[in-house]
Amino acid sequence: MLLSLTQTTGGFLNFVLALVLPLAYGFQPDLVLLALGTAHGLRESQAALLAALLRVPAGGRVLALLVEESAPQLAGVLAQVLHGEAPPSLGPFCVASPGDKQALMHLRRQLESQWKMLQVAAPA
Repeated sequence: MLLSLTQTTGGFLNFVLALVLPLAYGFQPDLVLLALGTAHGLRESQAALLAALLRVPAGGRVLALLVEESAPQLAGVLAQVLHGEAPPSLGPFCVASPGDKQALMHLRRQLESQWKMLQVAAPA
């Protein structure tokens, strides 16, 4: 599902705004670990925007881990964003399919109870 969501700008934004950011703001983490493997499925601009958005709930503390085979441009873009520069444009907006949106909302409903259990277990 994630791979199909990231194929469109709208799908990626739905994923970030409906799933990733609510989770991040719910936990108020001290550090965010952004790990991107060889098949992460994100374009450079998407990874950069994700890193930039995750800086806020983590108070600017984001550690990005990339595999050695990652494109050198990805490391450069992430370094710039993590130093406070604006992320690059996502490009033209393309709407996510209704099926992708529905699958994302279903996944969110499934995960919400687990998020709440983790929040209760986390030290204050």
